[in-house]
Amino acid sequence: ADWPLGRAIAQLHGVYILAENHAGLVLVDMHAAHERIVYERLKGQLDGAQIARQPLLIPATFAATPAEVATAESAAEVLARLGLEITPFSPKT
Repeated sequence: ADWPLGRAIAQLHGVYILAENHAGLVLVDMHAAHERIVYERLKGQLDGAQIARQPLLIPATFAATPAEVATAESAAEVLARLGLEITPFSPKT
């Protein structure tokens, strides 16, 4: 297989991967690369309406201002497409 980043040569300081391709050396930030992979996967799932959902046994709650609660409620449909179900428990939760 011909990988755009080439062949991994070394891992540097547990943060970077040094690779070599036809154009020379490539330095890859592993954390940024992982974030990009997760982003691309979620973007593909969103485009195909296939985002996996897993209901929580115990709902996660957090404090929010009334304005934040109103914003979340107005965005409920978009959040649902992203796999997040929101239900207000109180005006501030």
